[in-house]
Amino acid sequence: MRKGTGKAADWWSFGSIVYEMLTGLPPYYDQNKQALYDNIKNKDIDFFNDEELNDKNVSDQAKDLLSKILIKDPTKRLGAGEKDAEEIKEHPWFTESSEFEWETIINKSGKPPYIPNLSKDDDVDHFDEQFTKLDPHGSFNPRGTQKKLSEDQWSDFDLDVEEDSDE
Repeated sequence: MRKGTGKAADWWSFGSIVYEMLTGLPPYYDQNKQALYDNIKNKDIDFFNDEELNDKNVSDQAKDLLSKILIKDPTKRLGAGEKDAEEIKEHPWFTESSEFEWETIINKSGKPPYIPNLSKDDDVDHFDEQFTKLDPHGSFNPRGTQKKLSEDQWSDFDLDVEEDSDE
């Protein structure tokens, strides 16, 4: 039976998003999907010598944060301990930045550094033509067209539901 992933998986996802925001590519990236999966499973990133991070002049504090979040062993990952999110929030990449304030984010009271001027709700002028000229054919999958999954595709999963004895 498989077990849930827990909060450590959320911190991995957070680290992946931070990495992509800093470099423009996800960690372990490869154009070949199978190579990407193999990289995720088998490759270790040396964050302080990572070509993508160095090309973008990513700070050592950001590299340190990523090196502590994108650890394959979830029990060793920053944020996986008893302090949970506090471990992340106390990292120098956040605490030593004069531009980052948790309360502002939580209260949604900050102003973004850039607000695009939109002519209408579906204005795509701020997106690169590389994306806006793509043929959307095949990108939308309306309900009912998904391939029906067979029962054996779920054979490795088990759902144990505890019944309430008071009923």
